[in-house]
Amino acid sequence: VWKPLTSYAKELRDLFSPWSYAGQDVLESETARHAEAARSADLVLFTKPGCGYCASAKMATAQMPSRAIVELGTYEERRTLARVLGLPVITVPVVFVRGRCVGDGEVLHRLLRDEKKDGKLETMLAGPMAADPFAPGTPDTRAWTERLLCKPPGGEPSGYFLNIYGNTVRLVSLMHVFLFAAGLLAPYAVVRTGAAALLVDMCLLVLSSNLSPLALASTAAIWTRRGPVVPAIPYKVVFALYALFLARVATGAARETETRAAAAGALLNSAFLAVLRF
Repeated sequence: VWKPLTSYAKELRDLFSPWSYAGQDVLESETARHAEAARSADLVLFTKPGCGYCASAKMATAQMPSRAIVELGTYEERRTLARVLGLPVITVPVVFVRGRCVGDGEVLHRLLRDEKKDGKLETMLAGPMAADPFAPGTPDTRAWTERLLCKPPGGEPSGYFLNIYGNTVRLVSLMHVFLFAAGLLAPYAVVRTGAAALLVDMCLLVLSSNLSPLALASTAAIWTRRGPVVPAIPYKVVFALYALFLARVATGAARETETRAAAAGALLNSAFLAVLRF
C-alpha cells in the first residue's frame, strides 16, 4: 500500500508545480538540443513512450522520406519543451515541419487528410528550414491552448459524455475528499448550503465532463498528466449516488446524524478513487 501512496504523492507534487523547471543553464542546453532536433528532418515528431496518439502519428507518417522521431522520455523533458515553446502545456506528439512547430497530432492528421485538397503540407515541406524553431509567436499559443481545453476525451464529441481522463477522476475525487471533510467539521446550516452548491456541480458532471467547473478546472490543471481515456459511466454512477445524497441534504430531508455518516462514507470512497481509481 505504501509504495502506491508515495508514487501518487510524487505525481501530485508534479501536477501542482508545472513551472518548477530546471536551472537556466540546463534550460539553455535543453533548448539548443531541442532546436537541433527540430531541424534534423523535414518532419520531426516529439513523442513520449506508451502514447497512443504518438503511435498513430508515427504510423501515418511512416512513408515520409525525411522524418525524425525524438522521444521525450521524462516529464522534465516535456515540461522544458513546453517552456521553450512559450506554452503553459503541450500535448504529444509535438510536430515540427521544416523546423516550425505546427501543433499536435490532431493538426498533423488534419494536414495529411487535407493534403490532396489544399496541398498545404507539401507547400510547408517545400519551404525553407526555420532558423529558430522557438522564435516568438510560433506556434499560436492561444489557439493551441483553447484546442487542448476543448478537446473531448477520445477525440469524438460524444467523448464528453462517454469518456473521461483517468487523472481527472483522481483530482476531482481528491477535491471531493476535502469538501466532504469540511462537511464533517462545519455547522449543519453551512453544510446544507455547501451541499446545494456541490449538487449543481455533481449533476453537471453526471451529464457531461465539460460542464462541471470542478472537472474542467482539474483537466486544465493536469493536462500534461491527464492519463488515459477511460469509460466515464462507472464514475457517473458513483457521482449520481453522491448527487442523490446531496439533494437530500440540501432540501433538509436528511437528519444531521445521517448526513455526517453519509459524508464520512463518501469521503472514504472518494479517497479510494483518488488513490487507486478502480
